[in-house]
Amino acid sequence: MTKKTYHAMHTWFLGILMWSALPLYAQQDSISDDSNSSDTTTIVRNDLIDTTQQASKEQPVVVDLKLNALQGRVVALTQEIDSAKADQDTLRNNVGVLDTVIQPSTVFLNEKVRDITVLKREISRYRQDLQLERQKQSTSANNDSNRVDGVLHELQLGIEDSLMRLDQRLDGLLANVVQIRENLTNPVLTDTLAQDSSYSATMEMPTRRRVMTSIRNNLDSDKPLEQFFDYAAWSSRLLLILLTLGYLYWTFRLGREEESTKQRWRLFKHFPLWIPLVKSLIFFLILLPLTAYVIPIFIIQMSYLIIFMLLYGLHYSQFSTVQRNAVHVVFGVFLLLIVANLIISEALWIRLIAGVLNVFGLIVTWRIGQPTKEGEPANHIRPVAKWAILLGFTVSIISNIFGYVYLARISSIAASVGLIQALALRAFGTMLLKDLDQHYNKVSRENLIRRFDLQRMLNSLNRLISLICLIIVAIVVVNNLNITARTANFLQGVLYKEHALGSITYNYANLLLAILVLWGSNWLQKNLKHLLNDPSSDELQMKRMTLFPLFRLILVVVSFFFAISILGLGLDKLTVIVGALTVGIGFGLQNIINNLVSGVILVFEKPFKIGDYIELADKKGQVLEIGIRSSVLLTDQGAKVIIPNADLFSGRLVNWTFSSTDIRVNLDLSITGSNNIEDVKERLRNRLKNDRFVDKSIPIKVYTKDIQPDTYKISIQVGVKNVRQIERFRSQFLEGIKEELHTLQVNIASV
Repeated sequence: MTKKTYHAMHTWFLGILMWSALPLYAQQDSISDDSNSSDTTTIVRNDLIDTTQQASKEQPVVVDLKLNALQGRVVALTQEIDSAKADQDTLRNNVGVLDTVIQPSTVFLNEKVRDITVLKREISRYRQDLQLERQKQSTSANNDSNRVDGVLHELQLGIEDSLMRLDQRLDGLLANVVQIRENLTNPVLTDTLAQDSSYSATMEMPTRRRVMTSIRNNLDSDKPLEQFFDYAAWSSRLLLILLTLGYLYWTFRLGREEESTKQRWRLFKHFPLWIPLVKSLIFFLILLPLTAYVIPIFIIQMSYLIIFMLLYGLHYSQFSTVQRNAVHVVFGVFLLLIVANLIISEALWIRLIAGVLNVFGLIVTWRIGQPTKEGEPANHIRPVAKWAILLGFTVSIISNIFGYVYLARISSIAASVGLIQALALRAFGTMLLKDLDQHYNKVSRENLIRRFDLQRMLNSLNRLISLICLIIVAIVVVNNLNITARTANFLQGVLYKEHALGSITYNYANLLLAILVLWGSNWLQKNLKHLLNDPSSDELQMKRMTLFPLFRLILVVVSFFFAISILGLGLDKLTVIVGALTVGIGFGLQNIINNLVSGVILVFEKPFKIGDYIELADKKGQVLEIGIRSSVLLTDQGAKVIIPNADLFSGRLVNWTFSSTDIRVNLDLSITGSNNIEDVKERLRNRLKNDRFVDKSIPIKVYTKDIQPDTYKISIQVGVKNVRQIERFRSQFLEGIKEELHTLQVNIASV
């Protein structure tokens, strides 16, 4: 490529880049001219127009997706604040229109202050990232890329200039919020709204307008409902929907009648058809908080109200009279608290009602789990959850007394939802554990799940459910306390903050993910043996167990490199470590590496397999296990011999069952005190034929090996179904035949 062609292509590329940036001028002009209702905002916007026009003449502007998103959020925030200020101005000019104009609440203003603070932090973080990137480019610049680096430098300056103007605009919005808050204490407005004050309304009856205004203000202080039901929000719930459908199918299979003569439309022996549908709906609603971090408080309350009703219908027949009455009381308190927290305001009458209900909820929570007159607990929850719920009700009561209505409301919501949630999550865990236990006991012995121990599976599932429930509780509590933005910023600052260890940078989020990957792979390679173990197919089982060490090695290596990539460490950074390991291997790890390489070669070449009867030097026996570093041999005397793979690979090995998959056991017995050796042989054959571990397809051989005065040496060769049953077969056979021959006054001993 010639130099002219290079410059032509470079100029064409820059022209396309600058042409793509033209829509941003119109966008920034529209952002600057959105509204003129606020004096302070108008001044800031006029300055922004001049700055934008000046910047457009001096340096280019880049179309940046993150910058556009920040600009859009600032525009939306400006419209909300301007609308609140316009309503307040209307209220100030027309005092008699209180029924149509809503006075902005302090909750609304505090929320907007938090939104402005979050945006300013994001802008500051973005500017720091741009400055850091510019420093990296300046240090890595060379003569061939000076021209391109200059253009990129100008583009970065344009982005930083736009971010600075957004920051100034947020300062203007913050000043507007402060002005609106100061107008809340304006004498004109205070006199007009005095009828809704905390203590001046003690003798007045509640009106429909006050109740509707309180409901509107409380819902506005929570998250908007329409965003939760938006079409785009359901994309994150697709996996949960698929899991729910799978759980529905599983519960239908569990309830299927084994006998075809049963009723057609009853899938459960003791429960009707709707049971799987109810359990699936509970499954979906319980796990719903995992699909969205921000959830409206009203949605959380309604979800757990439905969950509680479904669980009540599901376990109605199992409740005693005392338990049923306790459930009725809890349900009534929760329902009344939902209504009270929805219409609560600074009016004294509703605060008294809410305070009484919180006291009643405190008493009910304290009584749960305590023995009744009949000697049984109504129900119980975990002690930590119980004390946390009691603390929530206590904070709500104290805050209500001292006039902190907002704190009293969110504390009451968190405590009441926590009470229902504690009972629902415990029932949810019990439901899943019972389903697993029922599935395990119903399937055949050849099923995959029967290869695992039931109690260990139940314990593992219980720990997994506890972890999931802990995450759900954290999400629900954060939403009920309305601190989602603060919690997200805190976690983001802690988990995603970059740390340096020499030349390596990392954050705690990637570190935790890498640890989780290593832990999961370690757990999987330990339990992979249960997945590969299939007693129903001996030949297939031998092939699987032969490749088992290779599977474990591949799993560990892949997980290690995957964890390294998560931490952001390239393989080039491991060159020094690999070089050091190479030197160590050359001097001190020769034997270990030799055994490892020999083990891999043995797996692929397959000179023997598990169950083969081999002979190596003075050791002979059946192969019990083939490992990466060493293999285990079971001798005829019952001893387990560990042989390094290097010896098996390089030694003179004899495989007596190389062309056969049969597993044979050789026994040498010494018989004394018998005058009829043929009768003893016949008894030996009969016992071997009736042994459950013996493979009947392999001929049983019983013959005389040696004769001495008063002693016969008998040799036995018999086939066994599984190599892991050899020791059990040997033990039961020798004990049984000794007891049988002892009645005939014949002594037997193994040689």
